[in-house]
Amino acid sequence: MDITVIIQQMIKFFLLMSVGYALFKIKIMDSDFNKKITNFVLRVSSPCMMVASVFNISGDRDVKKVIFVFTVAIIMYAVTPAIGMGIAKIIKCKPENTGLYVFMTIFANVGFMGFPIIESLLGPEALFYTAIFNMIFNISLYTIGVKAINYPDANGESIPISKIILHPGVVSAVLAIVLYFTNLKLPEILTGTIDQIGDLTPPIAMLLMGAALAKIPIKNVFNEARCYAFIVIKQLILPILSWFVIKRLIPDDTIRAVTLVMMSMPIANSVVMFTIEYDRNEELAAKNVFLSTLASIVLFPLVVYMTYLR
Repeated sequence: MDITVIIQQMIKFFLLMSVGYALFKIKIMDSDFNKKITNFVLRVSSPCMMVASVFNISGDRDVKKVIFVFTVAIIMYAVTPAIGMGIAKIIKCKPENTGLYVFMTIFANVGFMGFPIIESLLGPEALFYTAIFNMIFNISLYTIGVKAINYPDANGESIPISKIILHPGVVSAVLAIVLYFTNLKLPEILTGTIDQIGDLTPPIAMLLMGAALAKIPIKNVFNEARCYAFIVIKQLILPILSWFVIKRLIPDDTIRAVTLVMMSMPIANSVVMFTIEYDRNEELAAKNVFLSTLASIVLFPLVVYMTYLR
């Protein structure tokens, strides 16, 4: 395993985050701007990124393998919410933060860190399976994720299912799956435009996280003991325990490894955008993403060594 890939991704992560931090401090970014740009990302650029993700998927589309990978991904995103509830109880988080911890348990940083690490560790074939995982990730993010981040609802009311289903994120995720299975070819000028808009998503997400951290005194970024307990459980204990299930139920070595990496990645930076969008604990989300990404340089190689490489 090439550890430099992880280090390079982390350097990019922290450089972009630092720019967001500085922009907030010099008042180019503020809370009102962040709210508007978050709305743009969740409703425009992120949906474009989801659709664009299927344009360049290459690989041998063995129907049985494809269906199997879809099944594994669906099971993973169906089971992890319950695991997240369990972790929230173990670390004794405040009731109003339960949904946030569930969200952070479910969704890992697949796009920014997962893809380059998987390509380095497992080669191009594994990227094909990762892209399939990413489709289920996307549709789960805007369905399960929306329900999770709003749990428990402050007014005791749940978000109408119709509002979730009609969200641009859900519509685009479904469209991406349809385009994948039909192998429909769109005009290059259209795919290029969609791709360029989608490419805005990762850097904006990093800037927003830096801006979120800028609101917190530096000493307070590291003073939440509960964050450390959560990260160790999510990125070390959970992947290792999951490996005992993965290696027995998944016969293909590459698919096993991809599943393990999906379980071991740090928290998705999209959690910060969702807390801004739904007025949840933005500061706690930013702390966890920052510390989770920092910890991954040690925890991820350790997980791989203790499981896949043994």
